[in-house]
Amino acid sequence: YYNCTDLENGGTYPANSKYVHPYCAELFNEKLVPFGFHVLSLPGYKEGFPAFFDINLSADRAQQFYQYLEEGHYIEKSETQNINVQLVTYNVELRTFANIKILFDFTVAGKIEISNSIEAVRVELYETTQDFIRLGMEVALAIGALVAFSLEMKELVESHQKYGTVQAYFRSAWNYVDLLSIGLQIACITIWWWSYVYNNASQFSVSDSPGGRYEVYGDLDSRANYLRLAGSCYSVVPDSEDEVLNELCDPNLVRGAAMKDLSTMLLAMEDCATTLSEYMTLSGINIILMISRCLKLMDFQPR
Repeated sequence: YYNCTDLENGGTYPANSKYVHPYCAELFNEKLVPFGFHVLSLPGYKEGFPAFFDINLSADRAQQFYQYLEEGHYIEKSETQNINVQLVTYNVELRTFANIKILFDFTVAGKIEISNSIEAVRVELYETTQDFIRLGMEVALAIGALVAFSLEMKELVESHQKYGTVQAYFRSAWNYVDLLSIGLQIACITIWWWSYVYNNASQFSVSDSPGGRYEVYGDLDSRANYLRLAGSCYSVVPDSEDEVLNELCDPNLVRGAAMKDLSTMLLAMEDCATTLSEYMTLSGINIILMISRCLKLMDFQPR
């Protein structure tokens, strides 16, 4: 369960210490008791001690994982600074991911501050008939924005030709509203097509493994060292504790690669949510401006 030869450097054994083979400093403390958790740097996250609850865990096994964390003092009152809990779900009917995050901050005063966020992201944008109808409307909206910009520039040129200066065009406050609204519309179209569709949604992918799985841990049924990362060149628990562990997996695998791939996917999902949030914010502002532009076209007669 704790094999120092599995490490990239084969484990270290400092001189004048209690560390002797097979007890290395990376996996055991000075009392030769194995560490329960290990630091791992993940893309998009602060360096810490990640723990992953696999969906293939049964209810009883998930409870054992929880007890493993609790009894191993995963949360230590004097040391823990924050805990980042993240849950990802997928709605097949709506083809939508939900990224749920809860952050627990342990303050110096002893208070625990809790913040949370729920982000819904759809990356399969054009799959159904309704999607392609929406695509047609998106194209029409883009063409309309370009036409509106052209007409506004035409009005600016005509104003310059008539009065000899462009300042005449800007004497009307409504023209400021028009330019701002059209500019926001073009910005929204750019964010949607370039940032979200092209750079985020179309590039988003999950694991190539069947079912999009991430084999984070070497053995979900391990009797010890539950959080041993996959890619450690052995994946079968021996029948006897004295049995020598053989290298049974591909030696080219990178230790913790699946965990890093998973964090990369979660980071990509968060980027999608952030871009979509920016798009929705600007679109909301532009809707208000477009309503204001409609008032410009109305002629209110006195009663």
